Amino acid sequence: MCDAQNGADVPDFWLGVVSSTVGSIVLNFGLNLQRYAHLKLALVPVSDRTHYTRHPMWILGFVIFLVGNLGDAVGLTFTPQSVITPIGSVSLVSNLVFARLLLKERIGLPTFGGVVLIIAGVIMIVTTGNAECSIETIATLLERWRRVPFLIFTGCHFALLLLLNSYVWRIERRMAVGSEGTIRCLAPWEGRRLRVAYAILASMYATWTVLLVKSVGELVKETFRGANQLTRWETYMIVGGALLSAPSQLRYINAGLRHFEALFIVPVFYAFWVFGSVLVGALYFGEFDRFRPWQYGVFAGGVLVNVAGVTSLASRAIDTRETEPALGTLTPVHLGTRIGEHSTRESVDSVAAKSPHVTLGNVARGDARPSERHAEELGGREAPFSFCVP
Repeated sequence: MCDAQNGADVPDFWLGVVSSTVGSIVLNFGLNLQRYAHLKLALVPVSDRTHYTRHPMWILGFVIFLVGNLGDAVGLTFTPQSVITPIGSVSLVSNLVFARLLLKERIGLPTFGGVVLIIAGVIMIVTTGNAECSIETIATLLERWRRVPFLIFTGCHFALLLLLNSYVWRIERRMAVGSEGTIRCLAPWEGRRLRVAYAILASMYATWTVLLVKSVGELVKETFRGANQLTRWETYMIVGGALLSAPSQLRYINAGLRHFEALFIVPVFYAFWVFGSVLVGALYFGEFDRFRPWQYGVFAGGVLVNVAGVTSLASRAIDTRETEPALGTLTPVHLGTRIGEHSTRESVDSVAAKSPHVTLGNVARGDARPSERHAEELGGREAPFSFCVP
């Protein structure tokens, strides 16, 4: 139990660490199942295709994703946010396994460098984290919202959210009209920007989800200690905010996974999420206030090492995508985003001919399709799709 005078018991701190680690791995498995459902749907003709939220595999992945988030919620209740958030990046190790087994995305030896960096960063962060308990009420939480640095951060964050949402909505409207909701007719540079925008938007909503869920956890914790926090209407505003931000996060994660590889979307998502959430934890909860000088250095070093590992994995994912397009998602953007060089008909033919996922008929005419062997691996049907060569 947490004592206000003596601080948190060590078991409470490590309960949060273990719960968050397990929860992150579980929710990552759920995300990969959702990506798997998107790939299977890509093999179904458009006329027979249902919305992905009705696909049994996607529903299963979503349920597993929710269970994993419960583990994260427990972690946030007992452990500082600035410790929990980087720990979640360790699930990228499991993402490599899931992406290989479920999605057939290739993994090379260079990826292990990123894995080692992530593990080292997590160890540094956990060993320097503040294990003291927090005593938060609705009154103290509202007071934190009034801090000038946090208000400035909030204003900038929401302005960027509005700009990115507007950009993505504009692109998606074009996709809905021009290519039945796919990225086939986007220019290569638009595809590269869109995949980054999806990952950043999901991470920005996730930053608020973490903050609001931790706030709810603090209020529930105080309520169980005897100080009822459920009588204030502001409590339900915080709960409502969490219920809005979580689906928004999931919406953009799924949009990214529908069109792009998990080995790109997930690492980039985590990289921006770590930065955002650690910054929010520092500005809102003041979790660095009681750090000693050496703790600042080691903690900051752990975050940097962690993000370096994530960046390494993200770079590997881009290379994998360029040489081995994700099954069921081979589109002109994928062929054209090979450093943006292959925009001629001959270049598309030459790149597509190297891919094991394509059975070439006449690529220029638009009847290239996933190979029968890989269609059988997913248990789906072939669906020819057109190529828009810029």
